[in-house]
Amino acid sequence: MIPCTAKIINQLTARFTLGSKHWVLGILVSLSACSLVVTGYNQAPSLLIFTWVNPHFDLSAEQDKQLRLDLQALHKWHRQQQLPIYADIFQKMATLAPKELTGPQICALVDELKDTLSPLSQQLSPAIARLAIKLSPEQLQRLEKQFVKDNKDYRKEWKFDADSADQLEVQTDKGIENAERLYGRLDSKQKALVKQLAKESQFDLSKSWNERLRRQQDIMTTLERITKSQQGLSFAQQESLALLERSVLHSPDESYRSYADMRQTINCEAAAQLHKTTSTAQREAAVKTLKTYEADVRALAKAAAS
Repeated sequence: MIPCTAKIINQLTARFTLGSKHWVLGILVSLSACSLVVTGYNQAPSLLIFTWVNPHFDLSAEQDKQLRLDLQALHKWHRQQQLPIYADIFQKMATLAPKELTGPQICALVDELKDTLSPLSQQLSPAIARLAIKLSPEQLQRLEKQFVKDNKDYRKEWKFDADSADQLEVQTDKGIENAERLYGRLDSKQKALVKQLAKESQFDLSKSWNERLRRQQDIMTTLERITKSQQGLSFAQQESLALLERSVLHSPDESYRSYADMRQTINCEAAAQLHKTTSTAQREAAVKTLKTYEADVRALAKAAAS
């Protein structure tokens, strides 16, 4: 019944990432939404460099310094401009949680969160551009190798080479984990429902995989084009923003876009179905969780003004 719950039937079809793990969009959105960790959000720029950027690029001291400055500026903007939006969304969710919900109601909340991605991309593109124009051929080679490693992990996580029954179990387990993060423990009938909804979800792992590979190739091609260009920072920023548009907002693959839209509708309806089975105690737990998220986000946003 929220952006988190809309993932109950679990899909990774439209991760808010630029790469395969946590890029700036991914870490800022995830740390300030479904898996809110106040300490983690406060340390997001350093965590991002430590957990994703540096392992994938092996930054020089100069690159590290500039990127930290850029991410700190982005972080400040995000705290001031977007956390209040998240807090308002959590407030709406907490108000709705005790009630019966429909798929369109849930999708409307998901769309509100997605609306924050375009301005976030605008703010992020200068940081990507300044990093991109300084990348060496060796760093691009390192990124390509890291993508290969990431993809092996992805295939293992999703049991890509196993049969459909094993893949369904992965979806089900992830869906139950997401649901229990909101509602607390699910009973056996609810877990069986999650499995049935996952089975009916039309999740296509191959489509997600192909889109993942397309994004990675797009990243490599774009970064190579920027590093070879002599057109300066303005060109690099235009290219970076266009890359974010293709990677985060609108895939150029029309069939994938249709698939992603269809999956969102199915997931919202599935979340509504599961919500209908929740007890008063589970809904009270959801309200408590959502109010905690809201309070944490408002506290983080308030800190920007102090």
